[in-house]
Amino acid sequence: MISPIIYLRIRNLRDSPLLPGIKTIHIPNIEPIDLPSIILVSGASLEVVELNHNAISERNFFIPFPSSLASKSPQLAQLSLYGTGNVSLEPIYRLTSLRRVEIRLPGTYLYPQTVRKLESLVNLQDLTLDVGAFIQAPAMDTRLPTSYSSSYGNSGQLRRLHIIGIPKSITRILDDINLANLITLVIDETPDNSGGHTQSFWMRCFDQISICQAIEDIEINQITRHRNWGHDHYSLSTSWFSSFLNLNSLKSLVINGAALSGSDEDFRQLACAFPKLKKLVVPPIYYSHGRTLACLFHFSQHCPDLSEIKICLGFDICKNLDAVKNLPHPIPLNYYHPLDKLYINSQFGQLQPIHMIQVAQFLEIVFPNLSILETYDSNTTETTNLMGIQQFRMALGTARTLAFQHFQAISQYEVETTSQES
Repeated sequence: MISPIIYLRIRNLRDSPLLPGIKTIHIPNIEPIDLPSIILVSGASLEVVELNHNAISERNFFIPFPSSLASKSPQLAQLSLYGTGNVSLEPIYRLTSLRRVEIRLPGTYLYPQTVRKLESLVNLQDLTLDVGAFIQAPAMDTRLPTSYSSSYGNSGQLRRLHIIGIPKSITRILDDINLANLITLVIDETPDNSGGHTQSFWMRCFDQISICQAIEDIEINQITRHRNWGHDHYSLSTSWFSSFLNLNSLKSLVINGAALSGSDEDFRQLACAFPKLKKLVVPPIYYSHGRTLACLFHFSQHCPDLSEIKICLGFDICKNLDAVKNLPHPIPLNYYHPLDKLYINSQFGQLQPIHMIQVAQFLEIVFPNLSILETYDSNTTETTNLMGIQQFRMALGTARTLAFQHFQAISQYEVETTSQES
């Protein structure tokens, strides 16, 4: 068997790599594979490296390979590590050219000092971490205060952060990363069997997000917990968002998965807080109370750039229409509002034509430029309802356009007549 050191010596003695134009190295999780020979092909043009479990767990490869990349591949921009088990990340800290790092090693506990040392990658802008379900460190977890400010070279250059794990692990990582200039945050919650109080951790998470004054995009992918055959649901609450209502640069708020409770007033506060919002996606609610069609009025009034809404409404059509009637009237026609995609999840049941017309009239006033009005579940009755509402709305829009054209023609005729008489 050839010693891996031989490959390193050959690599260091050559003026150019064996494959000088190679840009991407992907080592799949298969056996057997001659890992040390990979060192020979890396060169100055290399930009992307993806290593899976076999390559990472082989110390004779994983320790020298990043060292060779640091000196031989100055353009390396992306590194992805996938695997299980406890792995040291020390070999990657010298790769200071990296702009994107993806670490999916759920069996590796990420100590605070480990996460902070990633900030020594001075060009790092995009970081993905799978923090698994670790709650306590296998050894002493020496923690600096929450107000910690990075002493490493990155100084908060991170723009995108993607965290995968249980809420306890997610909040722990958010404490250890400089979020000062974060633009995009993606959180994927994984199953938590520890029996913790999830509400307190999500509230803590939202408090941590509130310091990201530059943030524009938040995406939370949360699992749904069902107990007692679906009668007990794990739900987020808009009331927990109060801490980050000061993030007025937010352009996209996407929450997938579990339910999100909240009334029309809660959503009015969201609309007022995020005037630059362009996309809003929220998951279903599992009860007949809460928000109604009236909440759409608030987004029409306070979010002039909003182009897509995906929302669940209360299930009683009469309560929805009553809430619309309680809005300030007359509701002004927001002719230039750009919203063109509206997805509604509801359980109105078979609507009467008069109800369809009333909903269509309301939507035509608040969002006259809708091109897509659909449900985002598999309920065929609701699909039929929204198709009917959209047909009525388009008819109203056509009638309004014709009336406006007729008015313009009459006005032009009166101007021309007056001019001729004078």
